[in-house]
Amino acid sequence: FFFQMIRRPPRSTQSRSSAASDVYKRQEEILSIDFNKYEPIIATGSIDKSIKIWDLRNLSKPLRDINPAHRYAVRRLKFSPHQQNILLSGSYDMSVSLWDIAKPDSPLLNMFQNHTEFVLGLDFNLFQERQIASTSWDGRVLVWDYNLPQPNI
Repeated sequence: FFFQMIRRPPRSTQSRSSAASDVYKRQEEILSIDFNKYEPIIATGSIDKSIKIWDLRNLSKPLRDINPAHRYAVRRLKFSPHQQNILLSGSYDMSVSLWDIAKPDSPLLNMFQNHTEFVLGLDFNLFQERQIASTSWDGRVLVWDYNLPQPNI
């Protein structure tokens, strides 16, 4: 159901008004999406370097638009399983960013620039609240406490 609401409609039906076309009028191609387990919201990351937060009850406009969130396309997003307002993003700019989407003026909490190629995957540790991991085309998996500037593994 939700997939149908936000996917790009076939070109022949794009002129029709729908929630899907409203999302795509405001955002370039979406590369990543993640559900928030605490609230009926999703985050999308796209080739236009933005992260948008959407309320699933009203897709007419994003709740938040962080643009630019990165220097290049946002490749991966992940909400924290521990805190409803914490979001992790990875990009083709080789960085991983930690966001507090509840902060209106300065949502960026930390940026990690430890990869030498595109960031392709990231995740939160379910058992250690502040531990995150990322992987990249550089062939490395980095694991660290997000309050520290450098990976510890």
